[in-house]
Amino acid sequence: MSKSTPPDDGAAASRDGGAAAAVRGVGVRARRRPGTIVGVWLFELGCAYVLATPVYAWARAVWGGHPDGDAVLFRPGALALMEWLNADGPTLAIVLRTTLVLFVVFGLASQVVFGAVVASLVSAKPRPGAALRVGLSAFFPLLAVALLAALLEGFFLGVGYYLSSSLDHAMQRTYGDQRAFVARLVVFGSFFVLVLAAGVLGDLAKVALARDVALGETKRPITNAILSALRVARTRPAAAGLGWAWRAGVALWLVGTGATLNDWEASRSGNVIWLLFAAHQTLLLGRAALRTSWLAHATRLTADAPRS
Repeated sequence: MSKSTPPDDGAAASRDGGAAAAVRGVGVRARRRPGTIVGVWLFELGCAYVLATPVYAWARAVWGGHPDGDAVLFRPGALALMEWLNADGPTLAIVLRTTLVLFVVFGLASQVVFGAVVASLVSAKPRPGAALRVGLSAFFPLLAVALLAALLEGFFLGVGYYLSSSLDHAMQRTYGDQRAFVARLVVFGSFFVLVLAAGVLGDLAKVALARDVALGETKRPITNAILSALRVARTRPAAAGLGWAWRAGVALWLVGTGATLNDWEASRSGNVIWLLFAAHQTLLLGRAALRTSWLAHATRLTADAPRS
């Protein structure tokens, strides 16, 4: 008759360090997963293409026969644009509803992609099929965490707007409009920082959740993920905040650069259009790389966070 082994005092610590050891063993770095970066870029490109299709089809149906095509919509004064949007008929409502439904569908699909990206980062030999299965397995917990983060962001945004607006009106008579407006910006800006922090916290929790599902640690996934994110916020706030901020700043610069290219006063020949398209996609590929890099950084932070 076998004798049961008494529980080892170090077993809990061993389990707690299991995820960290696995992550360190793989060496989570976005640059080691170029295929994952390309996958993120292709997903975002596909979403953007499908989301733009209803508006594009509508514009083509109305302005396709115009000598200048849809370029007339972007002329100074926007008269053609306003005439188009204010036209009678149900088309605008149909396009808006279709776009909204597509936006929700892709928002849900992005949770699967999020889980697949993290699974690819923590796998020694990532395979697209296995990563997608992890994303599907983690879909509902990831969606729950995303909704909690969105509620927290909405709370901070609403409170910030209410307090800044109230302060503005209270200070106008005594200090004047200019100082009241500055005070309003300061208060609202402070709460907007909290909104960004809530977004970072949500990313940390989602990364911890997807990592645990990928590594087979599925007990209380949402609770453990939130606790992991809070531990990082308590022990390594600078590493998390700065790690997100510089990547977000560079990504914002890339988006701004892409928007600037639209104002390039050059001949709209076929070659120029293709060059602009290639430049835009290169910038978006860089943004996808930065997003993947942030998720890799968040994975390392949540895996290494000490557990109380």
